[in-house]
Amino acid sequence: MKNKTVDYVLETSYTIINMEEYINSYFDMKKFHELCSKCDKYGTLWSCPPYNFNVGDYINKYKYAYIICTKILLDDSLIRETKKDEVINCTYKIINDVRKKLDKKLLKLEKRYPDSISLFAGSCISCNTCTRLNSSLCIKPDLMRYSLESLGFDVAKTVSELLKTEIKWAKDSLPEYFTLVSAFFTNKKDGCIQCVKKI
Repeated sequence: MKNKTVDYVLETSYTIINMEEYINSYFDMKKFHELCSKCDKYGTLWSCPPYNFNVGDYINKYKYAYIICTKILLDDSLIRETKKDEVINCTYKIINDVRKKLDKKLLKLEKRYPDSISLFAGSCISCNTCTRLNSSLCIKPDLMRYSLESLGFDVAKTVSELLKTEIKWAKDSLPEYFTLVSAFFTNKKDGCIQCVKKI
């Protein structure tokens, strides 16, 4: 499914996998939480580790995982015209613009299927400053969601093996595309697929 904007085209693909298989093949909480601990945002966002709940209990409640890959195909002229010192800001703006729309669609999907939970493509962007910095409770728990990587899933392996896509990163210049990987954990298989297709 494609959706054209001025500077990019969105291309969405998805797959469904049994949760037990997904955990057995793509989950390594120890490895990825150790990687998270090296991030300068570690312990400063409620959507990221360390967590005060059992991740295994959290994910084992669900039978199926829909993995949703949103590829942001950048316009050639945007790539050419974006200078080296503009890459970070341009990346942040485009990804956040897409995330805001994508996150809303995932939350709507949750309302349609109450025994489900969505996982966003990255850390929470609902607030400019997270209340975790002040050791205060999250003020938007209805909007805050975790990501696959923050729970301990190998996103690069997930995308490569299940969706046959390579994740690219911005360095000195914009890549040809960005990849956002979100998910929908549910106990319902039939019916969900048509709604996921519309994301």
